[in-house]
Amino acid sequence: MRTIGIDERKQIQTEILDALHTFCQETGIRYSLACGTMLGAIRHKGYIPWDDDIDIYMLREDFDRLDTLFPDVYLDRYQMASLSRTKNWGTCFAKIYDNRTLVKEKKNKQQHIGISIDIFPVDDVPDDETAWKLFNRKRLPMIHKLRLTSIRFSRNHKWYNNVALVFIKMLFHHTHKRAVEVNKFIQQHNGKGYSRVFECCQGILAKKPFPKSLFHDLVETSFEGKAYSGFADYHTYLSLQFGEDYMTPPPPEKRKTYHTNTAYWKD
Repeated sequence: MRTIGIDERKQIQTEILDALHTFCQETGIRYSLACGTMLGAIRHKGYIPWDDDIDIYMLREDFDRLDTLFPDVYLDRYQMASLSRTKNWGTCFAKIYDNRTLVKEKKNKQQHIGISIDIFPVDDVPDDETAWKLFNRKRLPMIHKLRLTSIRFSRNHKWYNNVALVFIKMLFHHTHKRAVEVNKFIQQHNGKGYSRVFECCQGILAKKPFPKSLFHDLVETSFEGKAYSGFADYHTYLSLQFGEDYMTPPPPEKRKTYHTNTAYWKD
């Protein structure tokens, strides 16, 4: 199989984003660029130079519609992997991937699918700060346990890390079942009239909930020379997630890519 380099990989990812954008326009599904993708769009007009993925946010109701309506195969090459669609899927978020490609994870035992973009559902969380913090203190250990069960044994790990993984997998096995439990837990506040939302599937690097009303005003946002959907009030979102100085890049020593996988074209 021929290895896919980083530039070609990014091109394939933006083509997946093109397909998602078209499908969402056809079906009236709302979405926004999110995380480092939104930051990259505003600060760099495209990818953050040291980043290599694309992240999308959808309100839970839009995510569920996408999960229901997206075809088994869209435009002859794009497929969706999620808890409801994919056997043994071990995360609460979804991926849309190019089925002509294959990505092999070095650290994670997630199913080998193609080059993909991440689709994160966004759920309601309490407006009361004390209630939010209590919920988040319960949520985070569940997320960490779920992530730990997906780590592969590796010769590159220290021996004691692999030993620790044995006990972790004994205690926290059945990754798909645990993901289903986490998925139920993080939706407990939906429909209660709260005004704030948060990406609860992982939400490890994000700092604070943000107004649900941001999804009411979505505008064309430039990313790699094309227009996609993004929050009109991107400043509120980015300042809450990355801090008020989000337009200032981190120092060179912190400009790292943390994803560990290799992509190939299928034979």
